[in-house]
Amino acid sequence: MTRQCQLGGELVGDDVLFCDEDLCPTFELAAPSGAPRETPASSGGEAVERRPWGTDVCWRCGTSSPGTGATNCANVSCGRSLTAPAVHIRFADGEVALDRDDRTELGRLGPHSRVFVSRGTVSRRHAVVVVNDGRVTVQALPTPNGTFVNGDEMAAESHRPLRDGDRLRFGSDVEGEVALYALQPRS
Repeated sequence: MTRQCQLGGELVGDDVLFCDEDLCPTFELAAPSGAPRETPASSGGEAVERRPWGTDVCWRCGTSSPGTGATNCANVSCGRSLTAPAVHIRFADGEVALDRDDRTELGRLGPHSRVFVSRGTVSRRHAVVVVNDGRVTVQALPTPNGTFVNGDEMAAESHRPLRDGDRLRFGSDVEGEVALYALQPRS
């Protein structure tokens, strides 16, 4: 299976261009160069591994919670919500956090430009990260400097799943670590 449903995130065969269940197109998953593509035998339909978290300790800085009912970190230099995001990518110049069913464009323009604005190897529109039904994917946009996952360059317009601990790099020197956190049940 080397294609994925855009909405439901299900993995499908090479020949499935349209998902019957969600009535949407599928996209090709990029495999690391020289690495085998995911197959039912290797993926087994297993859930994506995620880091556990709780409201007794801040997921970002590790500061203990001030007590029951607290919603934000007690560390004034952190101050984050005690509820972890679905995905958190920490770069040297800042971070990007996305919740369930979020989609964001990364680059020197857009909502996270503060993280990349001083980095010349990052394009204005470099990549798109999508959280869909618990799965996280990155789409490499056309750029002269490349998008890399764990050192493997992605082809322009290709999609690739992100996993906890992956290294996402733009150009030659802008790298971030991906952290996936356990999802809260839908309300």
